[in-house]
Amino acid sequence: QDVVFTTQNILDSRITATERKAFAANLSQQQSRPVTYGKATRCPLVRVQPITDPKHPACGQYGLYARVDLPANSRVIEYCGYLCKECHESKTSQYVLAFADGYSIDAEKMGNEARFINDFRNTGGKPNVRFEIEQDHQGLPQGMAFYVMSKPIPKGTELLVTYGKGYWKDAFGADAVLAEDDGSQYA
Repeated sequence: QDVVFTTQNILDSRITATERKAFAANLSQQQSRPVTYGKATRCPLVRVQPITDPKHPACGQYGLYARVDLPANSRVIEYCGYLCKECHESKTSQYVLAFADGYSIDAEKMGNEARFINDFRNTGGKPNVRFEIEQDHQGLPQGMAFYVMSKPIPKGTELLVTYGKGYWKDAFGADAVLAEDDGSQYA
């Protein structure tokens, strides 16, 4: 499946002109182009690569890895995709991030390398990046980015986040999260 590569969020046409002004600092109706992940990336800090470890829950899929040593608490990459109201987000997408009151970013059909960050559960690793809402100078939400947690990430390490219990509950039902921890102790 082709995914449209974008370095900025693309606004849903149903977002009103007034709502667009709130996001105008960072968002645009830019042109994007399809790319094959694994062959090309745009962020110099990370690379997308296939997961070949049979013990990894995403074996045969892709993960996001540090291309260089990443300092503690540093910004890694923005999560880019289709910015829409939550009521218009895809109900089948596994790439939806709620980031502002009533808004989501969906990277199912368009996005950047950040869409390949996996959840830490059952990988044998711990979360080493976290989601953060980015705001403009007035405190308005502009997007979502990943930041390194309190320990540096060595080059070649897979970036792992906690998707949160809500993700697993929505995707697999309440029983899927009962025995899982939410990763908050790693923050």
